Amino acid sequence: MRSANSIRPLTVRKSLLLGALALGGLLPIAAEAGDAVIPIASNQTENGANYLTKIWVTNQGGVSRGFSMKFVAADANGVQARPTPKVTVRPGATVLLNNVAPAGRPGMLIASGAPQLVLSARLEGAGPNGAAAVANLPVITGAQVAVADATLLLQGLSRRPSGLTTSIHVVNAARQTATCTLKAFRRNGQQIAGNMTITNKPLSLRSFEDALGVLNENDIVDARFLISCNKPFYAFARVQRTGTTELEFVAPSATVGRAPSLSASLNQ
Repeated sequence: MRSANSIRPLTVRKSLLLGALALGGLLPIAAEAGDAVIPIASNQTENGANYLTKIWVTNQGGVSRGFSMKFVAADANGVQARPTPKVTVRPGATVLLNNVAPAGRPGMLIASGAPQLVLSARLEGAGPNGAAAVANLPVITGAQVAVADATLLLQGLSRRPSGLTTSIHVVNAARQTATCTLKAFRRNGQQIAGNMTITNKPLSLRSFEDALGVLNENDIVDARFLISCNKPFYAFARVQRTGTTELEFVAPSATVGRAPSLSASLNQ
C-alpha cells in the first residue's frame, strides 16, 4: 500500500469528465443568480460518448437583466478567469446556454447575475448505439458551501473490477489559496493509507480520477472520504462505469437530527 504522501499520484487528468446525477435533497436543481458555481462544465467526448452541459436562465423580474459566466479549467486559478460577455435576459424570458465550456477542456463555471435570475443546469450525454444520459446538475450557492474548517463526508463510494470507478472533486470557493485534507475509509472504519493534503488555487477545482484505484483499492464498496479545507469549499464524488454513459453524482451526506453547517459566501 502507498504511504500517506500518496496524494502526489492523485494528479488532475486533463481528460477527466465531470458528469453528475444529483442524489438526495441537499442540492437544489435551480438557484438564484449572484455568485454561484456550477462544478461540472463539459463539452467533450469520453469513451465514445459526447457530453454537453446546458444552462437555463429565467428572468423573474420586470426589467431586463444581464448575466455572465467564467469558465475555470481544472486546477486553474479562477480569480484570473475572464467573464464571458453579458447575456441579456428579457422580463419573463428564458435563455438556454449550451456552449459554456471549450471543447475538450473540463472545468467548472462561476455565474454572476441579478437575484431576479434563476438558473438550472443539466448534463446531456449521447453514447454509441443510441445510449443516452440526462442528469440535473447542482448550482452551488452560499447555502451549500461548507465554512472553513468544516468537514464534508462523501459515502457509498465503490471501485470494482467490472469498471466502476470513483473520482473525488474539491472546489475552493474562496479567493485565496486553500489547504485541504482528504481521508479515505473502508466501511469497517479502517482508514485507507494516511491523511492526504492538497493545495487548491483560488476559486479552483481539483479533481482526482479513480481515487480508490490510486490508493490500491481495486475491489471495494461502501467506502467514504472525509474532506476538510481551511477556506470555504465544496466537495463531491462521481461514480462512473467505464465504457458506458452510466454515472452518478454523490453529494455530501446530511447530518441526522440537525441542519448541517453549510453557510459561506463565495467571495470570502
